[in-house]
Amino acid sequence: MIKTGASLLHSVLLFFTVMLLSTPLLGRDKTDVIVLKNGDHVTGEIKSLDRGKLSLSTDSMGTVQIEWEDVERVTSQWVFEVETEMGLRSFGSLAPAAEPKMMEIIGEGSRNTLHQTSVVRMTQIEAGVLDRLEGYVDMGFSFARANRATEWTLGSGVNTRGETRQLKFSLSSRFNSRKDLESTTRNVLTFDWTRFFSRRWLVTALTNFTQNQELDLDLRSTFGGGLGRHLIQNNRTRLTVTGGAVFTREKFAPTDTEPMAKEGSNIESMGTVEYDFFTFGDHETDIVTTLTVLPSLSDWGRVRAQLDSRIRYELFKDFFWAITLFDQYDSRPPEGTEKNDFGITTSVGWSF
Repeated sequence: MIKTGASLLHSVLLFFTVMLLSTPLLGRDKTDVIVLKNGDHVTGEIKSLDRGKLSLSTDSMGTVQIEWEDVERVTSQWVFEVETEMGLRSFGSLAPAAEPKMMEIIGEGSRNTLHQTSVVRMTQIEAGVLDRLEGYVDMGFSFARANRATEWTLGSGVNTRGETRQLKFSLSSRFNSRKDLESTTRNVLTFDWTRFFSRRWLVTALTNFTQNQELDLDLRSTFGGGLGRHLIQNNRTRLTVTGGAVFTREKFAPTDTEPMAKEGSNIESMGTVEYDFFTFGDHETDIVTTLTVLPSLSDWGRVRAQLDSRIRYELFKDFFWAITLFDQYDSRPPEGTEKNDFGITTSVGWSF
């Protein structure tokens, strides 16, 4: 499995390297003007608005993050996709309206006036994949001298969003070692492709590879997708539900009661709830919790569930401390195998 995980990781790195090198770097003049509540004017290039933060590239300060509620007026001659909390989209350049906190989206033959508090996302149409790339990497380590126990954790996530599509990649790896016990590993690799529609609807396709020695799971490969909707979408909170189906291929290692490796396929329905809460100030805080329940359709009565929760607290610019919780459950694993694996880890990391 270690070789399998390494080959998967190498393939991922190669994929993103080719994708980024093949993407033209589309630069433009930094002529966008942001007027803040205190009257300050900042000139630069608007990269995006997401999760309540306006990303602005400047010549003298680099890329700065401005809290959206602190912005009074926005002006840009370039074309953006602008989405409201109700999921309505407009395309055009940006101009201040007559009233404060109002903005106009000027398209070809159209002019829409929106209250800025209703705007939750802006995407620069001319931007390439590299300009839209966001992600993080973090690492944790612990050591206990008495029993020579060590634990390493590694987490990483990268996503890029265009006008209507988003590609997301995530990797989570955990290694435990003690002098009196066999070392164990847990690795999860996920790809998500999402297509967004109006009125906050979305379609997603996913691929997941999981290995967990605590559960004697050599490899679980999952392929599927579903239909979802943002029930809540604003500049502080996002609540998303998704329903669909997946195909799963599993291989379990031999156990004391099951001397032969067990392999099999499974078709499961899927229900997912994701809650995302983010705050700002001197230190940003993000809380993301995802619960996925998978009742089996081909092995009636079997239910799997996965809970992942992550709290990230900014220590200083682009560096953060995180605490992560996971709970993996299987109501009908192979005989002699644990039904549940639970863990909490802490780490420090860097976001970009």
